Amino acid sequence: MVFSNSLHHVPEALRLPALREAARVVKSGGHVFVAEPMPGGAHKDLLAPVQDETEVQAHAYRVIQDAAGHGLRQLREDIFERESFYRDFDHFRDAMCRVDPNRAAAFTEHDADLRRRFATLGRAKNAGRAFDQPIRINVLVKG
Repeated sequence: MVFSNSLHHVPEALRLPALREAARVVKSGGHVFVAEPMPGGAHKDLLAPVQDETEVQAHAYRVIQDAAGHGLRQLREDIFERESFYRDFDHFRDAMCRVDPNRAAAFTEHDADLRRRFATLGRAKNAGRAFDQPIRINVLVKG
């Protein structure tokens, strides 16, 4: 079972039930992989005027840590930097609004600030901009 950059998007009251369901459907000795963004990094700073997910990410991590009481135990935890690449500002805006169409109004409201952040926070790469985001991977095992 894999949660890829998704657990923090599950409504708060349903996060623990989601992990309980993963524990239920995975065979004994089976694994549940949870990859979640961590607060920090240029990508978080870039998106901050639109959406700050610090609290929901922290809650998702607490739920992962509590999973041991629900049939899962942590096997390992790893952290790495994920790079998000955007050809230009419009590519960034379109990608973020595809994930959550409700972000469109915030992009309009904070256009100048977001464009400034895009130009200064990312690093030049392949005629575009790259932004790092720390990702935590928790490997849980049933049993």
